[in-house]
Amino acid sequence: MKRRWLLVMGLALGASVVGCGGDDDGTTPAADSGPRDPTFTNVYTGVIAPNCSCHLSASGAGGLVMRDQATAYGNLVGTAAQAGGMCEPGTRVVAGDAAGSVLYRKVSGENLCGDRMPRGRAALPSADIQLIEGWIAAGAMND
Repeated sequence: MKRRWLLVMGLALGASVVGCGGDDDGTTPAADSGPRDPTFTNVYTGVIAPNCSCHLSASGAGGLVMRDQATAYGNLVGTAAQAGGMCEPGTRVVAGDAAGSVLYRKVSGENLCGDRMPRGRAALPSADIQLIEGWIAAGAMND
């Protein structure tokens, strides 16, 4: 009887784990891709942290360190692009002006200076680019 119970529980557990996967092709389903509020928290957790690995270290590529949300905000908003870089003179994020912000230009490919970001990877989905644009246009507040 105990063996049968263990077998039933094992099968039930196995079925529940299989059911948590993704589609039949083995992929994990994407998180809700609906519109996100244009907040810096959503920009950092939904775009920067998962896509900008070259800037997440203490040295940060191109002099841009974004190892955590507070550091990223301080190094983006109102901060000049790296001296001598492809985007100089320029400001990484100009509150209220996405088109004038190096960050937006680098991810959107519009009026591009230097390489499109993320470097060496596919362009960000349009929803991510729109999130960044919306956050900057709304004043680039730190929530």
